[in-house]
Amino acid sequence: MKARYMKWTLPWLGSTKGLATDEIILVTTMVSSLGVMGAVGVAWDDVYTRTFAHHQNLVEELRQIESANASFYRSYKVWPSSATDGDWGRNVAALGDKSAMRYPYNSMATSAVPLPDLKIEGKDRVAVHNFGDGGRIMQRVKRSRSGDYMEIIFENVPLSMAKKADELIDGEYTPTTGRVSLDVNTAKNQVNLKYLANKI
Repeated sequence: MKARYMKWTLPWLGSTKGLATDEIILVTTMVSSLGVMGAVGVAWDDVYTRTFAHHQNLVEELRQIESANASFYRSYKVWPSSATDGDWGRNVAALGDKSAMRYPYNSMATSAVPLPDLKIEGKDRVAVHNFGDGGRIMQRVKRSRSGDYMEIIFENVPLSMAKKADELIDGEYTPTTGRVSLDVNTAKNQVNLKYLANKI
């Protein structure tokens, strides 16, 4: 049995061409959806930029540091925490500045730093980030039941951004479990975000 479609003929298409009812509905829906998307996009553009794009950048920075740790290990045969005086801030700064390392690592001319664009400030040579009000980036060896990891810590990250980063990395918001954990300061609506990076 053949299905029959009702055809609506538009005057400018001529008498032999037409659109089926379902085609007209589809075209109308698509055109109206574009209008709605345009209207919503204008109103929410700033929110998108501040929330979605920034948490993506936060995740990207975490992964860049993780990758730089691996590169550092390949070059120096130790993790950054073993090439510094053990200060958590210097453990990250060593990825972008040789002066953050202790001897003999700071004198090895053949090895380059893996993150030369890392923002490092102050006489203590500490790496910093610009998310929210900004804060220090630190790193330490974290011991867990599944092994030892380099744990990257971003201080004073906006809570909303940290939640989105946690969802992106762990698949859901799990502030106390998974690769991302959050120490929440509810008074300031900020967190210290901790990320289990390289297994060592």
